[in-house]
Amino acid sequence: MESSPSNSAALNAEIDVGKAAADFLASASERRKRARASMGPMGEHARKRHVSSHPAKVNVEAARKSALALARESSSYKKLMEMEERLDLAIMRKQQDIKETLKSQFFSEKRIFRLYIFNTYRSQPDTPGVTSEDVASWSLRIQGHLLQRSEQSNPVQNGNASESDIRVAGVPGLSTISGATRAASSTQIPGVSGSHQAAESASVLVGPPPKCSDVFSRVIVELDKQLYPENNMIEWKRKDGEPSSNGFEISRAGSKEFTAKIYLYVDHRPEQFRVSWPLSRLIGVKRETKKNIFVGVWQYVKKNRLQCVDDRTTVRLNPGLKTLLGPVNQNVQTLKLQQLFAIIKSHLGPTEPIQIDYDVKLNGDVVDNQDCYDIEVNVQDTSLIESARKAGVFGLGLPQSTEYEALSEKHMVALQKIAEHKKRRDFFEGFCSNPVQFINHLILSQTRDLKVLGGSTGRNPEEERRASFYQQQWVYEAVPRYLLRKAIADTAEETVESMLKS
Repeated sequence: MESSPSNSAALNAEIDVGKAAADFLASASERRKRARASMGPMGEHARKRHVSSHPAKVNVEAARKSALALARESSSYKKLMEMEERLDLAIMRKQQDIKETLKSQFFSEKRIFRLYIFNTYRSQPDTPGVTSEDVASWSLRIQGHLLQRSEQSNPVQNGNASESDIRVAGVPGLSTISGATRAASSTQIPGVSGSHQAAESASVLVGPPPKCSDVFSRVIVELDKQLYPENNMIEWKRKDGEPSSNGFEISRAGSKEFTAKIYLYVDHRPEQFRVSWPLSRLIGVKRETKKNIFVGVWQYVKKNRLQCVDDRTTVRLNPGLKTLLGPVNQNVQTLKLQQLFAIIKSHLGPTEPIQIDYDVKLNGDVVDNQDCYDIEVNVQDTSLIESARKAGVFGLGLPQSTEYEALSEKHMVALQKIAEHKKRRDFFEGFCSNPVQFINHLILSQTRDLKVLGGSTGRNPEEERRASFYQQQWVYEAVPRYLLRKAIADTAEETVESMLKS
């Protein structure tokens, strides 16, 4: 039997009306429970003061259901939700990019490391109080510290220093990338007086400043071979896990002055390479990191428009690039970018050390025997990583803030209020569409609630009055069971009575 459209519409209307009534009763019951819970011994005034000082808790589940229902009915709200999802994805993607960038790259800043080189001596001839049994000796000390920003912003001037005094990477004069310049002599010797080593309070660096053994990866001191034919080369090379130290000290027996050659290998971070002369003419640097060298070559290619139009991975070789190939391969006209970068790698070499000639003097004041140099070094800057960690970039979820949490709570409260207003709207809409049927469903729903509260079995008295109620299938199953239980009970009762009589 098929149902007509009018019957289906009536059935759907009946279901909607019943649902609206049930929802309204449920919301009304919840409101009454909250009202009873908030009412204290001080009455309405105490309740209002409690609500004003402690905001009501948000039902997150009800707010989410309200958001889904609102998205189905409101196209504007649906667009806002989609925009929020796209914004969250964009923030998480950017957060991941920042995280990977901070982990993979080395952020550094250029700082000045002030290096002190001086020597002391003991038991030298012609010294009062020295006997023939005393052994003449000397000690060479190399140490330094990282300057504060206030100190390196005011470079000291030394009128006695000249270009020939210092050699950087084998080239007379100063290096434009990393080198050493002679500073004015200090009246305080490092290690003898601790007043010169100040704290790194003005730096953005996190943690202790690098020490002397952290700045250099290798130090070689070459003594006069005529005075010290054996072990005239003293070398220190940093090992993994070796603790940091403030400097290096060399002690030997001797009573003659000489010139020691000191080679300092700066530990460049990231690693730097020495550029060959033909490549240096193209990109304008003598020492740089591998990444910056490749960038310089690429800029040279773009500036001179050497990239082929048909194949963007191919580069035309002009006279400048042909100088990198050598005289044998001058007939080559084009190269792939990968081949060009491979050739560039062959023009890179290890950086040359800073060479300092120091005169070991065995007379006069110790302060007069001191040389001081300023070396430009790259020091790791961890301020960006610390700022990103405080901002929650390294967390698993989106970065949180008090402002965002406050706005989110307001949003949830608004959704919960919308859900309550929707229930009221559905209630009155159901009442307007069919008042009689709505009142019947309302009374029926309240009757069920009263039965549940009163502990009733849940049977319908109105159905039990009708004969059709006792003609259902359950009657044919219940009656035999009832008679069987009654027969067993009667038999047991008769047995007990007969036993008592006997």
